[in-house]
Amino acid sequence: MALQLFDGFDDYGAGNPQAFVSKWSTSDGGGVGAQTPGLISGYAVCLDSAPITALTPLPYPASDVIVGGRFIRLSSVPGRNPGLVLTNSIGDLSGTPTLTLALTGDLPVPTFQLTNSAGTVLGSSAVQIVNVNEWYELEIHASIDTTVGSATVKLNGNTVLSLTNVNTQGTSASNLIGAAGFISSNNVWSSYWDDFYVCDTTGSAPYNTFLSTVAGPMGPRVYTVFPNSDSSVAWTPASGSSNFAMVDEQSFDGDTSYVYSSTAGQQDLYGVPTLSGITNVLCVKTSYVARMDDSGFKSVSGSLHSGSTTYQGTTETLTGNYQKFDDYYLDDPATSAAWNVAKLVTPGDLLIGVKCVA
Repeated sequence: MALQLFDGFDDYGAGNPQAFVSKWSTSDGGGVGAQTPGLISGYAVCLDSAPITALTPLPYPASDVIVGGRFIRLSSVPGRNPGLVLTNSIGDLSGTPTLTLALTGDLPVPTFQLTNSAGTVLGSSAVQIVNVNEWYELEIHASIDTTVGSATVKLNGNTVLSLTNVNTQGTSASNLIGAAGFISSNNVWSSYWDDFYVCDTTGSAPYNTFLSTVAGPMGPRVYTVFPNSDSSVAWTPASGSSNFAMVDEQSFDGDTSYVYSSTAGQQDLYGVPTLSGITNVLCVKTSYVARMDDSGFKSVSGSLHSGSTTYQGTTETLTGNYQKFDDYYLDDPATSAAWNVAKLVTPGDLLIGVKCVA
């Protein structure tokens, strides 16, 4: 594994925390506070009027990780600046993160400061130019250790801070990073985040280094598309006759529109819009939100149809509450090779859906 997760924040919706809080835990227990248009498409998110930390768990905790995301400040009012957070677990929301990389000082000439869980400032960058209403890609590569830890920080692809032989673990119980996230605030401070990612240093290039080195100085960009047609469907729509129309909302709407099935093996496959303006595909992720509304054991899996075969993601056990599930495909499963851009720009070459497993 190398690319552990990414999130473009395009499918949560402001004011509806259910989908968001199934993937992210926040220090105030809430969801998306507000949205603003992202750099290229979709949305960026902020959390609340206070400086809120949001963390998401890593599938595979690691002691050597790369975390990145794109932020924007919509106000020059001092205080409550954005930052990145790396820590042992989600439980650290109530304690001190292993590492906090935060913008400090007033715009447009702040610095970036790295602090460990003991409260020790490990280092600060030289003064950087960070203007209001401009996007910036912030990335950190951190190796966690009490004596030989290291950290490299990049802003828009340029190294602004490099540290070696420092105590990046601080007082944290473990040198494993099991959760990562960001600090955001709303209201007069208004800092938003978009296109967040986490890599470790295992596996092969390009996923084992800063993604800004392969995607450009503004980092990787997440393009999100939603179902726009029925290809083959077996589930029942909550209303109407088009299944895709029940699951195509950009802002998750709970029980307002949905498809349902209680028959093992039933599957829906949907067409999606084609993409344009892309030259390289690092990964494809399929996402869906699901719950069960009867007793007993229910499980589902996401579906991805590529070439002539439909592939199933991880089988997920449902509860009575909505949860968001993601499946990642670093390579095209039909070829076991890197994604060909043509497959994402040709109508019908890629289908997504969901299957009732049990």
